[in-house]
Amino acid sequence: MSKRSVFIVAANRTPLGSFQGRLKNLKAPELGSLAIKGLLEKTQISPTGIDEVFFGNVLQGGVGQAPARQAALNAGISNSTPCTTVNKVCASGMKAIQLGYDTIVAGHNDLVLAGGQESMSSVPFAVGREAPTYGGDRMIDLINNDGLTDSFTGMHMGTCAEKIVQKLKITRDEQDEYAMMSYERARRAWAEGVLSEVSPIEINGETISCDEEFERLPQDFSQIRAIFDKPEIASITAGNTSKLGDGAVAVLVASENAVLDSGLNPIARIIGHADAATDSYNFTEAVNFAIIKALKKYDLTADKIDHWEINEAFASVVIAVERSFDIPREKMNPYGGAISLGHPFGCSGARITARLAMRLKPGELGIAAICNGGGGGGAIVLQGV
Repeated sequence: MSKRSVFIVAANRTPLGSFQGRLKNLKAPELGSLAIKGLLEKTQISPTGIDEVFFGNVLQGGVGQAPARQAALNAGISNSTPCTTVNKVCASGMKAIQLGYDTIVAGHNDLVLAGGQESMSSVPFAVGREAPTYGGDRMIDLINNDGLTDSFTGMHMGTCAEKIVQKLKITRDEQDEYAMMSYERARRAWAEGVLSEVSPIEINGETISCDEEFERLPQDFSQIRAIFDKPEIASITAGNTSKLGDGAVAVLVASENAVLDSGLNPIARIIGHADAATDSYNFTEAVNFAIIKALKKYDLTADKIDHWEINEAFASVVIAVERSFDIPREKMNPYGGAISLGHPFGCSGARITARLAMRLKPGELGIAAICNGGGGGGAIVLQGV
């Protein structure tokens, strides 16, 4: 029996807010609900027609039970629709789409709502439950503890990435140059009105219609201090790495039957996906391994791929992928990325997948890929329709 075809029909996301910026007062499920509502409005799909929901959310402290279900039901999805919250760290949003694809291929679903949400601005601090000793207790920053620290080595993600930068001999200048380009590309994308997947949202009577971080372009990248190693060799800075942020993305994934029965117009076909894993401290290279697996799995070569979206966890991640697969820079992240737009962990994988789907012309091939803490990476292969 032939494999069922699976399509991305549409995508919608909120504008992305900077850390402690314009979206700071909305929790992750509230952002997710706004993204889902916008998607339902765009597609005119009945909320009762959704078979299942998969939604990424990494930093769940204080958001309440079942954050994916909160987002879905508050957007009007039926309370009989199963909802699952996905946590694969930075790859959560992409994994949510992959799970939707898998359930459709398996014949369990026809119409899946997938995506991700994160409000890093509202992540709380924590203290231990045991009684504090003399002198008080230490608060734990849950962003750092649950999102930015390797659980196996205790190293910060930046420290892990710095070791790979030194191994691959990627220079500070290369990283700063890439970061500057990311900001310039994001500015141009907004100036030209390219990011049609973004829908305005209203907060306390104020309409927010565009991303926030790209407006904060540093004046001089070279003056930003590198902090993850000895000063004489460190090269990763707050400028050439991804930014904390807030936002949500919703993606409608459908079987061919659902497309035909509902009169939907898909924008891309999901050819398939691959995940890879390696040592936790080597997590930034896992994205390369996932791409290698995906290319081999679907009998493709890198030169056959027309468009790439690689998550800008660090500038060095994208530079390493470009080098490994000999990818021309004009094919890579032409509208900016996590460096210039922000990296709300739970939604970034879905954001780059959605952006890739929007870029593809009929017949064109694209790969979106992302690394994640713990030593993982994921890739998804799309074709324009």
